[in-house]
Amino acid sequence: MFEAFFQKNSITALSNEDFVKAIFHLTDILSYSRNIGNQIIDILTRRSDMINDTIFKALLTDYNPDKYPHTLLDFLNKFVANNHQRLSLGNICAFMFHLVKNKSLDLKLFPVLENHICQNATTFHWDTIDLHHLMWSCVHLKIFDSKIFETLKPIIVKHLLEESTPEKFYPILWETAQSNLVIDLDTMSQILTKLVKTPNLIDKNDIKGMSTLFYSLALLVVKSNTFLQKDYQDKYKGSFEYSFARIISKVESCLDYQRFLGQDLESQVKLFQFFLTLSFEFPKLIEQSKISNQIIDHFKKEKLKYPGTPSNLMIDIMDVLRRLNIEFEKEKRVYVYLVDIFIKPNLAVEIEGVTHFSRNTYEQRHSDLLKEYHLEKLGYKIIKIPFFEFNQYTFTEMEKRKEYIYNKIFGTNGNLLK
Repeated sequence: MFEAFFQKNSITALSNEDFVKAIFHLTDILSYSRNIGNQIIDILTRRSDMINDTIFKALLTDYNPDKYPHTLLDFLNKFVANNHQRLSLGNICAFMFHLVKNKSLDLKLFPVLENHICQNATTFHWDTIDLHHLMWSCVHLKIFDSKIFETLKPIIVKHLLEESTPEKFYPILWETAQSNLVIDLDTMSQILTKLVKTPNLIDKNDIKGMSTLFYSLALLVVKSNTFLQKDYQDKYKGSFEYSFARIISKVESCLDYQRFLGQDLESQVKLFQFFLTLSFEFPKLIEQSKISNQIIDHFKKEKLKYPGTPSNLMIDIMDVLRRLNIEFEKEKRVYVYLVDIFIKPNLAVEIEGVTHFSRNTYEQRHSDLLKEYHLEKLGYKIIKIPFFEFNQYTFTEMEKRKEYIYNKIFGTNGNLLK
């Protein structure tokens, strides 16, 4: 296809139209001839003024990190840094999505794009795919507390309430749940009502997607302190219970225990987390649901294997506990969860490394809150030891480490375990 074309045409003499066509097939051209592909890339990097929104979109449409050389990836980062104001929203969001997905985004560029998007949020036209690309990028960069979420909250809520197909609704809901954005009671009530009333929004043929949907719902209501708010008890509890009852009914119509066992472990765990959450708030609903009880009972008996070795942070903390003569159990299993350190009678010590926080801040990721909620409802007291607190004392400052851990566990009054 390309051989005859490039035998007749010099790359430097290509018309703009033919050059754009070449960009749309850049991956194929690189496969045909690395030399020709690199010449095209060289022209791009030297003539950035010729790149318009169409050509930039072509680069993203044909994006292949295995074929694109590092010179092009570096160029894309630099080009966007200097020219983001003349790119469309769709191209900016697609650029972030593709490069984050393949770990090629220059992280110094994120705050530049974050500011640009927040400053112009109300002037952009937001398609669901653009919103998905942007939110997904923030979540996978572990910037859960990006100001993008709060700035775009009205837009996010609008899409949550208007999208009527699973392939568009599920990703936005999941990304909202993973972010540190809190959803108010009225919006949560409308989302639940929508799930019940919109035909096929709960896709009974896609149990994996359904499990992600239900996990997202559980996380959203827990991290928003839904069940603790006075307005919930006074105004919303009845409608929530009705909606969850209808949702459980939909699950029972398409999922039995054997089909549940055929799902991947991640989907099984998400379904369990959803039903366990409801069992605390709406016990009668769960008592009346056969599949809900079967799923919860399954993880009472199932012994999950958690590969891996303790982190250096955990090893250091266990060393301090031994020096304090405190008896503990390492990695106690509670249903689908591992408690990092368990101290009798009911203390769960959660060791929080860098992955528990938003990138570059000490803002806790909200996805941890579902585990904490379940453990507290099961009767555990939770003590959290953040890495940045413990690590302020070096190994040579053992007495300070011991004092810090002792106060964390027993409290300043020495009575936490009594």
